[in-house]
Amino acid sequence: MALPAALVGPAGERELSEPARHTAGGSYFALPTTGVTAAFSNSQIAPSLGRNLAACPPTGTCTTSVVISIVPPNTLFEARQNQLDIRLTKNFKHGPVRLRANIDVFNVLNNNSVLALQTRYGATFLTPQSILPGRFIKFGTQIDF
Repeated sequence: MALPAALVGPAGERELSEPARHTAGGSYFALPTTGVTAAFSNSQIAPSLGRNLAACPPTGTCTTSVVISIVPPNTLFEARQNQLDIRLTKNFKHGPVRLRANIDVFNVLNNNSVLALQTRYGATFLTPQSILPGRFIKFGTQIDF
């Protein structure tokens, strides 16, 4: 098959006068998670201490709480967060007008990694409070003229 004269250079080699019309990109995140601490209120601590916390007022109800690491630092973590995002792009050109169509897919693997835990000690201790959002798709265009 012969190439049009506009795409053939002086020595017969093929020249590319336009950028690629299809592009694809992606990103993969593998982030470590944070450690675990707990917050205790005076009503939880006072029975074991036999007194109120030092920050409590001398009279009246004490609503003070204190944050305590109940697990040694850097020893208990949630599973690593894994997320794969992909973008597909198609370029169109018609005279002086250029159109770029994009399709973005976030969280392709539909991973449900835990983003936040309940760290207050009690019945809901270490219950997930937030997880990675589910897979979603975004469509976009860009027009240059």
